[in-house]
Amino acid sequence: MKKWIRLVFEVVLGASLAGAGTYVYLQTKEIEDLELKLTNSLAKKITRPTGKVGVSNDRINELLGKEKELDAVKSALSNGLALSDVEAAAKSSKNESAERFLAIGALRLLVKGKNDPATAEAFEKALEMNQWTKRLKSVCAAQAGMVASGLKVDVLKDCDRIEELEASMMPKNKEQQEDTLENEVNSSQNNGVLGSAGV
Repeated sequence: MKKWIRLVFEVVLGASLAGAGTYVYLQTKEIEDLELKLTNSLAKKITRPTGKVGVSNDRINELLGKEKELDAVKSALSNGLALSDVEAAAKSSKNESAERFLAIGALRLLVKGKNDPATAEAFEKALEMNQWTKRLKSVCAAQAGMVASGLKVDVLKDCDRIEELEASMMPKNKEQQEDTLENEVNSSQNNGVLGSAGV
């Protein structure tokens, strides 16, 4: 009986030793596979592209020079005297032009910064004077016609927003028309008063 117990014990011990050996072998194999995957993924992250993706030192130096120039211009115009002179000249001029409003917008951007609402208004006025929405409509219509005729054309993204652009311009146009009408009425009343005083 002792021999049988010993034999069963040795078989169980041998089987558990074989099972433990197999388990350790499979675990080390899996660990090696994971280490290999980790090494490959780290190697992929560390390797850099050989193409020209980064910015060259010459370009960085050029941009730093332009930044210094911009800082110099901003500091020279910071007192606002040039801006007020340009705005006064634009107001006293009889002929409004988009270029004047672009110049005012650019100067306001330099002097006041991008948070100044009059900066955006000046650029919007320049766009309005160039009749951007009318030209955009004709460009979009031409592109739609080309697409309809079977040509492959990249349609402007703004063509989807024509109604939105027109709606944003309409209230301003109505206000400006009302202001212009008011000024005309006031000037005609003043001319009538001046004309009657001269008689």
